[in-house]
Amino acid sequence: MNKVLAVLVSMTLVITTTTQAYGETPVCTEPIALTSPCQGVLLPPSAASKGLNCLKVDVPKLELKILKMEELHALRVNSLNLILKAETDRATRIEGLLERSLEVKGGPTWYEHPVFWAVVGVVIGAGATIGIAYAINPATK
Repeated sequence: MNKVLAVLVSMTLVITTTTQAYGETPVCTEPIALTSPCQGVLLPPSAASKGLNCLKVDVPKLELKILKMEELHALRVNSLNLILKAETDRATRIEGLLERSLEVKGGPTWYEHPVFWAVVGVVIGAGATIGIAYAINPATK
């Protein structure tokens, strides 16, 4: 059933789309020469007044708006360039400070460091205390 329907639809489409279209004979057989194409009313008066208003008012207004936007754009570009220069200088200064702070300086040797002497003091103090306690303990017995 589906095959018969498909064949019927395809044959109908082939017949209807491949037939020639017959039209009427053209009314104008020769081209008409235009002697004065710009005579007469080409636009209605309201459309003509709108067009004249656009040319006299809207176009100059838009040109001024474009000039203003170009000036604002130039100011924005100038200010962004100044900000970029200031931030670049700041980054250069910070980088110099970082490099200077990371420089390895000749510090004290390990036996001159205060932490070493603090540890030595604690060890000597503990040893002295234990030694004194040990020495006194047998004497008291």
